[in-house]
Amino acid sequence: MVKIDLRPGSSGSKDGHHNGGTADMAKETPIQPLSRQPDIVDVTVGDLVRSERIRVGLSQTQLGESIGVTFQQIQKYERGVNRISASMLTRIARALGVSVASLFPSDDEAPSGRPSLGAITGGHELAECYITLSPSERAALLGVARALARRDAN
Repeated sequence: MVKIDLRPGSSGSKDGHHNGGTADMAKETPIQPLSRQPDIVDVTVGDLVRSERIRVGLSQTQLGESIGVTFQQIQKYERGVNRISASMLTRIARALGVSVASLFPSDDEAPSGRPSLGAITGGHELAECYITLSPSERAALLGVARALARRDAN
C-alpha cells in the first residue's frame, strides 16, 4: 500500500521527492463542500423566468405542461433550488416567446437575490397602473410605498 503524506511541508510523494502531481494540488486547493443555498445566479434566472411567465399570463402548471415537466419542477426552477439546464432554458424561452438571453441577468447589473417587480404577483399590473398616473400621483404613491417599506423593515 502506498501512503502519500499531504501534511503542510511535505512533498506529497511516497518517497519524499517533489513530483508536481495532483497530490500537491490537493494540498494547495482543498475541495470545499457545495453549499445547500441556491446560487445567486440560479435565483436570478429563476426570478426572470417567473417574471416572464407572469407577464405572458401562464400558470406554473401551464408552463410545465408546455415544456414537459411538473408545476413543482417549475416552482423549483423559479426559486433557484434546481438549476435549469441549457436545453430546458431554451424550451422555457420558446414557451414564453422570449430569447434565452433575456432570462439571464444583464452584464451591467449584478444579481441581488431580491425578486424583481415583475416576479411578484401583481407587479406587472402595478407597473402598468403606475405608468398611467400623473407625476404628482406617482410621487404620492411612491411616498406611500416608502412608508410601508420602512414600516415592514422595522
